[in-house]
Amino acid sequence: MIDRDKIKDGVAVTCRLLGNTIKDAKLSVNSSGRVYICQNVTPGSVCTDKHGYKYSYFIGSIETVAEGKHLNLKIIHKDWDDEEN
Repeated sequence: MIDRDKIKDGVAVTCRLLGNTIKDAKLSVNSSGRVYICQNVTPGSVCTDKHGYKYSYFIGSIETVAEGKHLNLKIIHKDWDDEEN
């Protein structure tokens, strides 16, 4: 499960999407609570704010995403990620 409070617009994530591992992505959450993964690998549904990425892909509502049963979605912190490399 993912803490529902961490599913916010613009948060950095990693995931697996249609067989592709995506290490550079952000969530886009619209006013209706629809959540998209914005990234440069897999085209999908269009959202209003792709946070500078080429594609967005609809993954569900905040509640569905919080259940964490798909996509191997992980919230990351760029500062921490940069320190590990």
